[in-house]
Amino acid sequence: MSGIAFAVLMEAVLEKNVPFRFTASGSSMTPFIRDGDILTISPVSLRLRRGDVVPFVNPSSNQLMVHRILDVSREGYLIKGDNNSIPDEDRRSSPEPRVKSRDGMSHRNRH
Repeated sequence: MSGIAFAVLMEAVLEKNVPFRFTASGSSMTPFIRDGDILTISPVSLRLRRGDVVPFVNPSSNQLMVHRILDVSREGYLIKGDNNSIPDEDRRSSPEPRVKSRDGMSHRNRH
């Protein structure tokens, strides 16, 4: 399933006020989130802020990612994986992450 299709599915589930659970893959958020961790995304209605970990579709790759907001401004959000050396975009990311969730996110290690 493509990142966009997965995000649409997640968004539909969250709109029903139901948490969405999936298995993380990759190392961009290590050590906070590790490959194979189970993530539970819960809907929130609060404003997103610096430090929040959010799911979003990266416009460059069309992949669903879960990364941290580094900065919030009128232009949008600057988002980066904790283990990445540079932000996801060399400019502000898209105005509002498609899937709004914040710290309603919990995770547990598979081990």
